[in-house]
Amino acid sequence: MANTSPIPFFLNPEKYKLNPPRPQSQLAALNASDPNSWKALDDWGYNPPQTLLPIRGKLPEVAEEDEDPEAEDKEGQADGEDDTTPPEADVLLELIGAEHEENEEEEDDEETLAEVDDMFGPMDNEDDNATYLDMLVMQREIEKMAQSDPEMVLFRLQDRNAKNTDGEFQESVQMEQRRWMLWAIYNVIPTFEVEVVTSGSSSPKKNSKIDKILALFETHGTTSFIATVHHDLLVHHMSPNPLTMDAYPNVEPVSVPSVSSMAVSLAAQSFSSVYCLSLPALIPWFNIFKVIEKIAEGLVPGGLLHLIIIDPLPLSSTIGDYTRDWLEEYLVMNTDEKWLCKTPNTQITRWLRNAGLLADGSVVRKARFMAVTDEQELPADERPGLDQNGERKEDRVLTALQDTVGRMLWRDVWGRHLTGGKFWWEDPLCVQECVERKTTFEYTIIDAVRAA
Repeated sequence: MANTSPIPFFLNPEKYKLNPPRPQSQLAALNASDPNSWKALDDWGYNPPQTLLPIRGKLPEVAEEDEDPEAEDKEGQADGEDDTTPPEADVLLELIGAEHEENEEEEDDEETLAEVDDMFGPMDNEDDNATYLDMLVMQREIEKMAQSDPEMVLFRLQDRNAKNTDGEFQESVQMEQRRWMLWAIYNVIPTFEVEVVTSGSSSPKKNSKIDKILALFETHGTTSFIATVHHDLLVHHMSPNPLTMDAYPNVEPVSVPSVSSMAVSLAAQSFSSVYCLSLPALIPWFNIFKVIEKIAEGLVPGGLLHLIIIDPLPLSSTIGDYTRDWLEEYLVMNTDEKWLCKTPNTQITRWLRNAGLLADGSVVRKARFMAVTDEQELPADERPGLDQNGERKEDRVLTALQDTVGRMLWRDVWGRHLTGGKFWWEDPLCVQECVERKTTFEYTIIDAVRAA
């Protein structure tokens, strides 16, 4: 089912304009050689500055008289001696992470620096150059997301670097995957029971003079995504451990002593948007409404509160006895001690409405995922897309993406409260029971508009 959401707020055409893609002589040559064989390249249309996207299609035929064999070998092109294409109908070119020759890297860096100068003006020092280079790379990542199909998104979410034990590298990978997960939730995953709040009256107009964003108690990964998507706006990150402006020039760190309702103090009508995606898993249930009221006070009329609400437990009609006992032992006992809400999906709309945060234009969407993907659907350790039945392949890819994104979301929201050192999808008996009963989770995506 296609996503029935209105224009995703991440792709508002009046607000967000994609930067023009950087030319790459190698891919331009490939596309020119066989326009029909590189449809994916046309669909995506973008290639990141130092790596190439995995591209699926036939290898182009190479005209020997027009190509330099040494250049072909250097660029990893197919040898043109026999001028034949591989027997496979689809050839997967896995070029992510491939190392370039040193002279190519130098040329690439010079071109990217020139691009930064065009966009932001000349930088005064190397630190400024590095900062804006980071922002340019992040903006291009959003472009790449916007031009990626479900198959590509699923590939990017897979843990390809599990054996790398470097802490800084692992954190970088996790932040990148968090950004891809959020992109998929808002723009790729099918939703149902879409509710657009209307009452017949005109929607409140947002104060155009105030265009600031608050990332309230968000993780570094989520905040980096918000800062990248809204790269032209100031993003305040309120957290005990906020991001710094060194990494993201448009992030204003706001340090607070703890994650609590007492720490939330917002000036009246000071923000146009607030993100607090994991609110019910952060504070006791009896303080959630207090925080929502403070957020409503801090939003301008017509401002937006963005939430993604997921219950810690699956739908009751789909959970088996063993899985229920497992979650009770390793999760529910801990969340009960912290007075966390176990059914936020059933409570959240009432809280928002009472706080004046479900005005006209509010959008409430629901999505579901399987607790465990049946192994017969898709191998978890392989990129999908090589079976010959195209329609079946697309369905399987989308199903796998829904389940992968859902489990990542659950892990990010409720995984911090899990004891025992493992997740349910790592317990063989849970896996077996969840597959048999088709155990299902549900989450709600909310863009709540503040009333006038």
